[in-house]
Amino acid sequence: MFAIIGFVVMFGSIILGFSIEGGNPNVLIQPIEFLIIFGVTIGAFLVSNTPAVVGCVTKSLPKVFGAKSPGKKDFTEMLLLLYQIFSKIKRDGPLSLEADVDDPHHSELFKKYHSILANHHLVAFLCDNLKVIVSSNMAAHELESLAEAEIDTLHHEELEAAHGINRVADAMPGLGLVAAVLG
Repeated sequence: MFAIIGFVVMFGSIILGFSIEGGNPNVLIQPIEFLIIFGVTIGAFLVSNTPAVVGCVTKSLPKVFGAKSPGKKDFTEMLLLLYQIFSKIKRDGPLSLEADVDDPHHSELFKKYHSILANHHLVAFLCDNLKVIVSSNMAAHELESLAEAEIDTLHHEELEAAHGINRVADAMPGLGLVAAVLG
């Protein structure tokens, strides 16, 4: 929603400002320049990124207009799930979680929390770390550093698409100048 509002404000400001200064808004519509700018931008994006990054950006594009941030309900569900997990570990021991973390989508423990199960990355992260607790006798500080390393890796992977777009965005002023000259 904010992306749509941003586009309306951006284009409205351009047209209004140009009109207030006495310009004809029809002059701003230059189809050949748009073709050059967008064609070169898409081509530069394809050349400067790997197929995996291009696919990730393509898949993520609808999220610009419809993504929702986690809310209070999501955080509450996560805390309730963690409480139940840690209670079960305290009551029955870590090995009692083995079936739950091996197949969380069929686990009675996880089934109560639909928003958690809908987030594939969160479930994978949680289950991977719980498998370490179940299968080893790792010290708490070692588990913490392992979890931090995994978070850093996930963060780096999630930013690949943004870096791919940023590389092309850095070249846009030059592409705009070329399009203006050629148009």
